[in-house]
Amino acid sequence: MSYFRQKSFVRLLLAVMALGGLAWLAHLDYNRKISTNVLDLIPTDERAPELALTRELASEEQSRVALFALDVRGIPVRREAAVDAFVRTLRDSPAFDEVVALHDTAARDALGKQVFKQLLDLLLPGWLETNWKEYSAGDRHEPWADWLAERVAVRLQEYLGTPEALAFQEILPADPLLLLPKLIESVQGLDATAPAQSDGPTLIWARTKGSPWKDEGQGPVFVAVRQAEAAALVEAPDAKLRWVSIGRIASASRERIEHELSGLNLLSLAAVMGIAALCLRRVDKALHLAPVMLGGLLGAWVATTLLFDRVHILVFVVGSLLGGVALDYGFYLYLPPPAFPEEPYGAKVGRL
Repeated sequence: MSYFRQKSFVRLLLAVMALGGLAWLAHLDYNRKISTNVLDLIPTDERAPELALTRELASEEQSRVALFALDVRGIPVRREAAVDAFVRTLRDSPAFDEVVALHDTAARDALGKQVFKQLLDLLLPGWLETNWKEYSAGDRHEPWADWLAERVAVRLQEYLGTPEALAFQEILPADPLLLLPKLIESVQGLDATAPAQSDGPTLIWARTKGSPWKDEGQGPVFVAVRQAEAAALVEAPDAKLRWVSIGRIASASRERIEHELSGLNLLSLAAVMGIAALCLRRVDKALHLAPVMLGGLLGAWVATTLLFDRVHILVFVVGSLLGGVALDYGFYLYLPPPAFPEEPYGAKVGRL
């Protein structure tokens, strides 16, 4: 095969491969193929205790909690209307599982302070009797102590996923048996639906339906919050909303990663092309390296997505920094002169 026919054949082969690669990338489901979830960076079978604990805690129900502070100054009636509109809109949204307005807990705190010093003396005997009756009522084979320990752990875990846990978060380490919360729940006259405080923002506790690390726990949640804020502004135009959730932090992190991914690819291409332009006699010759760079990146994307069912976005962020390697081989193939006129391309590659 002559040199020119060989060159034409190689160009045609590269064009077919490039079109095939672009077609492959075009049909991919990137939401399924590429992960932006930071938890995917921790292996599911991780044996290091601190990393395993991080994955477990981040996967818990508490990670889906969102906290809101709606500040409406002035007339109490207007404040209540704005809070009701905000809460009602969030509850109607499919993005949230539960929404609760946290009102003034001063009465419960005062009662708790009076009882807390004598907590075990006053409440532990009755608590033990109640649990013993429950244990005796069933046909149980495990020892009483083992059953009680497991029961305490389960109840505490379930309680941590409720909005009431936020009000008792400071005393729970000293009261894992939930003696005080159970007592206050049983006291009549302390209605959690009492009117909100007259001063300061109204606190609202909510739990999202989707995981905050995934798209379904971010985009739909943000839309629901904007709609709820708009509903509150209808009732009180001066209302101000502040809120925080893991989903907001995860979303900001993902946007930054995507921005860096595109920016690093363009920056690395521009930098290498600039260096090539400075080192070559003719600037237009540097453009010959662009197909090498773009082809290398295309091949890397195609190979990675073909070999792995699911990869993290950071794989491509780090991989984009290695794009200059493709230019190195481009320089080696392009700059050395042929050993003899019409040297075959294969022979040149063999010398390289």
